[in-house]
Amino acid sequence: RAAGLELARSGRINVLASDAHQPRDRGPVLGPAVEILREHGVDDAERLASTEPRALLERGIASAPRLAA
Repeated sequence: RAAGLELARSGRINVLASDAHQPRDRGPVLGPAVEILREHGVDDAERLASTEPRALLERGIASAPRLAA
């Protein structure tokens, strides 16, 4: 948890998401995580849980360049 908070505070997190392994039994609830991030000084926590994931779904993720063998 401490490492995750440090990553978020330093701006090194682009997306906050849930793996939602059992969506029927326990849906992906990010509200508590957003609140914890806000309490620890991450002002854009809502963006990490809504705007950024939506953008990834709409645009996709760019492929990494291939390294020469």
